[in-house]
Amino acid sequence: MTQQVRIIIPFSLLLVLIIVSPLKITAATNVQASYVPEPYLYLQQSPGAFTSPTMVGAKLGRLTVEFTGGPIFNPGVQTSGQGGYGNIIISGMLSNYPGGTKYYNTYIPMNVVTVAYPYGLSGTPYVHTMYGSRQALLIDEKKTQVSISPFIVDFYLLNTNAGNGQYSTTFESNLGTGQKDFDFTTQYTFNNPFNPTYALGLTKTFGGGLWQIPTSGDPVNQDAFFVEIDGVAGSGTTPFVGSGGLNDHAGNSNDQTGFWNGTEIPTQYDPYFEILFQDKTVTFDLSKAYGNNKESINTVEIIVNDGDPAETYEVEIAFSDSSNENKFQLKHPDANSNIDFQLFIEGRTEEIPYNTPIPWENLVPFPNENKRTLSIGGINATHVQQRLSGSYTDTIYVNIISTF
Repeated sequence: MTQQVRIIIPFSLLLVLIIVSPLKITAATNVQASYVPEPYLYLQQSPGAFTSPTMVGAKLGRLTVEFTGGPIFNPGVQTSGQGGYGNIIISGMLSNYPGGTKYYNTYIPMNVVTVAYPYGLSGTPYVHTMYGSRQALLIDEKKTQVSISPFIVDFYLLNTNAGNGQYSTTFESNLGTGQKDFDFTTQYTFNNPFNPTYALGLTKTFGGGLWQIPTSGDPVNQDAFFVEIDGVAGSGTTPFVGSGGLNDHAGNSNDQTGFWNGTEIPTQYDPYFEILFQDKTVTFDLSKAYGNNKESINTVEIIVNDGDPAETYEVEIAFSDSSNENKFQLKHPDANSNIDFQLFIEGRTEEIPYNTPIPWENLVPFPNENKRTLSIGGINATHVQQRLSGSYTDTIYVNIISTF
């Protein structure tokens, strides 16, 4: 995975800061999406990123949306086959209050919940309960946009009784549930087959809204469109649950499908890594990076997805830039007037070698964070005074080279 950040260094003899603001918002020209379902659905307390002890359920999977050329507008999901409120009921052992005697209960309502990260996985999440066949992924149903790629959405199946599209911006919220006791060593089955599907819709303009997303038929209309997920677009094309995700409980009298539990199959961990810059474009005062001085310019984050919470991980990363000189350079529109600089990362005293793997150890799985500050230094003040006036820019790239 490659991430890049553009550095703009406004520089002149008077050190005048130049800020250019866009006047028009242009939609992304290339949007691609992929969905990774969880290999097994485990019913558990406080699943995934949720922290409230009242929340019981399972993560269904993760949708990753990558785009270029501008933001995406008014993201929403259109579901079919029990994806909405009030249609998903499970049966199993339950007490209606902590510590109470558990009885077999045939009416335990569940609901699909979306967790959207428009500002990256370390930013504010938007937690929505599904309501009806269409649901906005952000706070409002209209005039919303996402500017940070990738845009990530996690889907959960939870015991929430919030059926009005209720949303939250924290994982501590219980979304309307009360404390109940489950027995996670026993089987919980669906009263009816659980096989819902969904599609991701976007509008073509910022001023559009959820109502413009198609409900069926063609994946595109004059106002909105369905995004291709793993190469397929259209209503009801992507299943929430992957093959083998549910336990068919063979041998049960009703042969019902349901959740796996911890006594039936060991937990499977298949970690994968994402690397992100906190800011896509940054500016700073050139003089603060002269000589041995260092100026913080950004934060680099590595996200460990689907990792074992009892383990730590290690990767090697490499930094490069848009220079053709195999060294970091701020570039002037006049190609003969460049400024060399050194790049530093928190936790390492030496400068970062150009396009050379360096280790990042002790990475902890999400939702824990792995962040380091990126700094610039080593700029020769004398050389700067000999360069042309104007704006100097560079684009820095970072890649994950290998994992351990």
